[in-house]
Amino acid sequence: MSRRRLALIEALKGRLVAIVRAWYWAFGLAPWLTLALFLAYLLRARIALGYWPEPYHPDPKELGFVVHRWAVFIAWVWEFAAALFVVLSVLVLRRLREEHLSPIRLYLVFGVGLALSWVANARLAGYWEWFFD
Repeated sequence: MSRRRLALIEALKGRLVAIVRAWYWAFGLAPWLTLALFLAYLLRARIALGYWPEPYHPDPKELGFVVHRWAVFIAWVWEFAAALFVVLSVLVLRRLREEHLSPIRLYLVFGVGLALSWVANARLAGYWEWFFD
């Protein structure tokens, strides 16, 4: 290969690594963010209502927390997209032999966050039902 082609490949590799680095923690912390936003929404509803909400009582749309509600919903969707990205980023990092971003660390952060999110969601199932009604 020519020197110019090798330089182009190295530049593209550098850009790809930069993109993966930029999204690395954003996706790795997605379960943590979803859980934190939902718990904040739930606490905010508790403070506004004076009691813990129950499914279909009251309708969460009636509380008027439109931006916060959308943030929770987007974070919830983001969590599913993050699972795909975690797998893809680990494959890319392994292929590029990038030592600065450990796939193990990403698996741990995402996996522990996802496990904690699942356990908390099992305990908060009624509140999720209330949120999505």
